[in-house]
Amino acid sequence: MRIAIESHWAFNETLQQFDFVLYAVDRHDVETGNVAPLADFIGRIVYNDKLCRKLQGRVELTIDGYNDDPRELWEIPEVTALKECGITSQKPRFGVFDLPQRNMP
Repeated sequence: MRIAIESHWAFNETLQQFDFVLYAVDRHDVETGNVAPLADFIGRIVYNDKLCRKLQGRVELTIDGYNDDPRELWEIPEVTALKECGITSQKPRFGVFDLPQRNMP
């Protein structure tokens, strides 16, 4: 148990070192509806006030594994079904993903 706790805090300290975090949701997790890794990652951030403040607006999500799929992500039912899995209903937790508007060329 002690090693797990030390590992948890060590990873939090590692996250503190970054100015930007990109979290990739794996295709397997998308296709199986497994949102537990994402929920755990979000929970790790929001339950640590210092880390949450540091990463506010500095975390982006991406879906990995569909690079060779000719469809846009919004056209893939398994991707859009992530909204149905309940993870996005946890809106207060998703504040860490609120990003400032970017000027696109």
